[in-house]
Amino acid sequence: MNLHPYLVELGPATVMIELSRYYLAQGGDSLGKRQLDEPMNGIPELPFWEPSFGESIRKSLQNSLLSLSGLHKKRKLILAGQELCLLEEIVRVAPHLEVHIAVESTMPEDVFQRIAANIPSGLNARPFRGPVLTGNFNPKDTLLVAVGFEAGLSWAMLMQESLRTLSSIKPYFLGDTLLLVPYNKPIYTREACWATVEKARFFMRRVA
Repeated sequence: MNLHPYLVELGPATVMIELSRYYLAQGGDSLGKRQLDEPMNGIPELPFWEPSFGESIRKSLQNSLLSLSGLHKKRKLILAGQELCLLEEIVRVAPHLEVHIAVESTMPEDVFQRIAANIPSGLNARPFRGPVLTGNFNPKDTLLVAVGFEAGLSWAMLMQESLRTLSSIKPYFLGDTLLLVPYNKPIYTREACWATVEKARFFMRRVA
């Protein structure tokens, strides 16, 4: 099964949570590393079968948001690539934020519309096609955020789509740019839809 379309439309952390639910429904950690129906392409090999895996991903994103100093003073957040479970956590811990979900200009219209339709209730959010930042983004009250994973001491792993979006926006954005890390161990993969980047190129600091 090719998971790449789901990673783009829902976000990698969200897909990981759903995979964890799937494994648990099929027997949980008693399956160990045994493959279920077919290989799942596009996603790193992680312990989805562990009972607490999915919840730990969600909790890490929540803690990442809570750890942001002065979050209550920020008005806007630009998200480089979709991450549905992060949007759900923003509703819980920072519902005052106005969220702008930056996606690639080449994203198909039907996918774009589904992202818009899946925005959680109670959240002021909208997707937009990069790289042009439309609207007033004051660097003092706006955060630019990407969800990614540790890939070594000074490296991070991002979805290719998130990286391209981040690369196109960053030159026009002068505010804080942060990496949210939903998993506390380095991951490595040769899947073509992922890219390894030097954190210092894009991010002020890592938020785990």
